[in-house]
Amino acid sequence: MKKLIILVSMLMLANAANAGYTYTLAPSDLKTAFGDNGLAHQYYYTWGIDLASQGYSGQNITSATLDITRIYNWNNDSNVLYIHMLDPSTAGLSRTRDNNRGEYDDFAGKLYIAAVEDLTTDPVSLSYDLGPLLTNLNTYALDKIVGIGLDPDCHYWFDKISLTLETRAIPAPGAILLGSIGVGIVGWLRRRRTL
Repeated sequence: MKKLIILVSMLMLANAANAGYTYTLAPSDLKTAFGDNGLAHQYYYTWGIDLASQGYSGQNITSATLDITRIYNWNNDSNVLYIHMLDPSTAGLSRTRDNNRGEYDDFAGKLYIAAVEDLTTDPVSLSYDLGPLLTNLNTYALDKIVGIGLDPDCHYWFDKISLTLETRAIPAPGAILLGSIGVGIVGWLRRRRTL
C-alpha cells in the first residue's frame, strides 16, 4: 500500500505542468516611453514586468535568467552599470533623474544582481543566473509583477534585455484531495481483494 501511495504521489508531481516565459525590454521601448536612445547616465530605470501578460498565474518559479544582448559603452572609460531585482507595485517602465551624476548605485539596498564594470565600445552579451534569488523572486511574483532596476554610470546601448523564467505549476488543493481519495479507494479495494 505504501508503494502505491508513493507511486501515485510521484505521478501527481511529475504531471505538474512546466512552463517557460521570456519578457524582453528593447531599446525601442525606452525610445517610446522617454525618447531615450539607450540607457542614459543621468537617469536610473525601473522595468516593472507584468508576469500575467504571458499567462503566468502563480506557478512556482524554478529557474530564472537575465540576459543582456550586445551591450556597449559610448566610450572606453571605466564605468559601472548596477543591476538589481525589484518588487515594484506597478508594471511598466519608469525612470528617475539621477541627482548623483551617475556615480552612485541608486538601488543600493535592493536585491543585488550585478555591477557590470568596464564595458567598452565593443558589444558584449551578458547572462546572469538568478538561481540564488529564487526565494525572493517567488515572493515578489505573488502579485504577478517583478522588476529589474538599471542604474547606468554612463550611456549604454544594447540590443535587448530578457528575463526568462521556468516554472512548475503548484498542484491545486482540489487535485491533491481527489488524488488522496483515489489512493484511499484503491487501498480499500485491495484490502477487500476486489482489485
